Amino acid sequence: MAQKSMLSFINKHERNIGDEVDFGTETVQQEVGQEQVPCKRQPSVGTIKGHKLFQHSWCLEFPWLETETIGGKTLMRCKFCCKAGSNIRNAFTKGCADLQKSALKRHMLTEDHKTASAVKKTRACMQQFIREGIEEKNSSLVAQLKSVYYLAIEEIPSRKFLSLVELQRENGCEALMSPNIYKHSDNITAMENALAKTVRDGIKQMMSDSPFLALVLDETVNVVVRKKLIVFTRFTVDGRAVTKFLGNYTVTDGKADTIVSKLENIIQDHQLDVAKLIGLGSDGAAVMTGRLSGVGVRMKQNTNPFLTHVHCITHRVALATGTAGKTDRIQRYKRTVNSVFNFFKYSAVRYERLRELNRILENDDYVSLKEPCSVRWLSLSRAVDGIKSNWPALIMELDEEVSARANATARGLLQEMKTYHFIYITYMLTDVLGIMNRLNLTFQREDVHIGTIQPMVNSTINLLRDMLRTPGEAVQEFQREFDVQQGIFQGMQLTYADPGSIEAAERATRNFIDALIDNLQQRFPEDAITLIQHLDTLLCVQRYPAADADILQYGQDALEAVIGCLGQAQETTNGTILPALLNMADLRREFQAVKLTLRGHGLTTFEDVCHLLITQYNHIYPEFSKLAAYALTIPVSSVVCERGFSIQNRIHHGKRSLLGEDRLNNLMLLTMDGPSLPQMDYGHAAQVFRDASKRRKV
Repeated sequence: MAQKSMLSFINKHERNIGDEVDFGTETVQQEVGQEQVPCKRQPSVGTIKGHKLFQHSWCLEFPWLETETIGGKTLMRCKFCCKAGSNIRNAFTKGCADLQKSALKRHMLTEDHKTASAVKKTRACMQQFIREGIEEKNSSLVAQLKSVYYLAIEEIPSRKFLSLVELQRENGCEALMSPNIYKHSDNITAMENALAKTVRDGIKQMMSDSPFLALVLDETVNVVVRKKLIVFTRFTVDGRAVTKFLGNYTVTDGKADTIVSKLENIIQDHQLDVAKLIGLGSDGAAVMTGRLSGVGVRMKQNTNPFLTHVHCITHRVALATGTAGKTDRIQRYKRTVNSVFNFFKYSAVRYERLRELNRILENDDYVSLKEPCSVRWLSLSRAVDGIKSNWPALIMELDEEVSARANATARGLLQEMKTYHFIYITYMLTDVLGIMNRLNLTFQREDVHIGTIQPMVNSTINLLRDMLRTPGEAVQEFQREFDVQQGIFQGMQLTYADPGSIEAAERATRNFIDALIDNLQQRFPEDAITLIQHLDTLLCVQRYPAADADILQYGQDALEAVIGCLGQAQETTNGTILPALLNMADLRREFQAVKLTLRGHGLTTFEDVCHLLITQYNHIYPEFSKLAAYALTIPVSSVVCERGFSIQNRIHHGKRSLLGEDRLNNLMLLTMDGPSLPQMDYGHAAQVFRDASKRRKV
């Protein structure tokens, strides 16, 4: 079949290619210009002293002609006959010394020349046939790679590959009309590997160009109940911090020894430069943050003494809020909210009656009931919003359950939800959790850095203190709608609405807010003598004094503290000596000029200051440029790991429980860090796919 296809192709194109071979003047001029024998300008006559002369105009008339000078003698050769093979031997393959045009015409009529011309045409046809076949296969492979990549980034199982190809054929995709379509699952996996390697190679190059690296890690359990350690790397690209996925690895247990050993293997496998490894971000688990034998301490001792271990700021916020909420009143409220959710969750009839009551009450702003997550205290915010927006309908539905069905659970919930204290806490938590959630969402952003921490925490504490003096918007709304004399709220009679109960509810609210402020101050101490705080002092322009006399002395203590940490050589426990990250003398010399320069630019964000130093002043202030890159690289949040776990669970679920670790890592990498569909380098991926093994179709 392939032979018949090739013969038909040759017959189809033989004439055009033959014309190009025999009469392609432009091609001949190029070849003649390269191969003709240079000679002095000759007279236009045909002979000099009885010797015949070669006329260069013959090369234009006979495209197959070429010349060679041997021992001062010019010989004419036929390029077609010389390249046709060893079966053709004549005067024009050896070199014809008869420099006459008639000899050239006689040679054109010989069988040897006709055969050589036919061979030339056939070879040209075959080359064209092969070239077009390769182009067709290349376009087909690229189209298949695009299909596999689409499935990966959309988190669609690869078993849908053939149906996706069939859909594209139905839509007229010519590149996939070829029979060279891979159908075996091993080939689909190989294409995923090629795409992932393309992305991974780009990340490795960016890590190589970055002056510093950091690791961000967390633990979880997957769908088949295996302990997993997810690891990301953080570095700078063009003066901006980026975080990329390294892998999601199985570990036998969650002990510090196991995690440190796995991290050392990861560093070796990815060929990370330990001299650049200056940051480690994790949650607040004891195995990570232990002062004597935690993962951070061991990595600092064994790998890089310059490493800074940071407890995730988002976890700190959640812990501060959760600790403050461990009062009897708040815990009782949380249990009630959870019971309300479960009461309606398992009965579609009750939930439908609740919706109908909201429609009757013309409550168009109601939201569905939510369950407060047991491990994320701030998830209570959505549950509180659900109770607040549905409260009148909930009271009416629970009252119906009690009167018509004598439901004991409904009676208990009704008694609790009609108390003044329950309503007051609902509206108070609406205000407080709104503030805390804004702080939490700020710290969950990918571009969060050390300059963001203290200003946001201080702002949050100030808002909470204002709430102690003046109630928040939600509490003020409740107080406007509540009839103190009658004890009625939204048409419902509240219980325990006497002045003593009201004072107790307000006192419990003040205690909760005070505890929350104390926890935030303990977990984010403003005057903590830490490297992060010193970096914020040096690089946050908003902290600079306005007067020139004051700015000269500003930050000297912080500078000396940074020099003490980063300006001296350090030794690991295994005896490896790492040179100082910064030059002490140059850092001191640059400091005064840097402060004046940065203040003159009027920049307001920590990230913009670092970007300016890295990209525009790296030659003028090289040490402060490195310091800015160091500050951007330190990971202050491990939220990216939580996002990684979410992607892991979307890809590796019950129906795909057999996915291996390597393939899952490839799919997670493509989903999180792969470029957009048009920007992927499919040419590089196709070459990687071909080089992986010999395949018949490519």
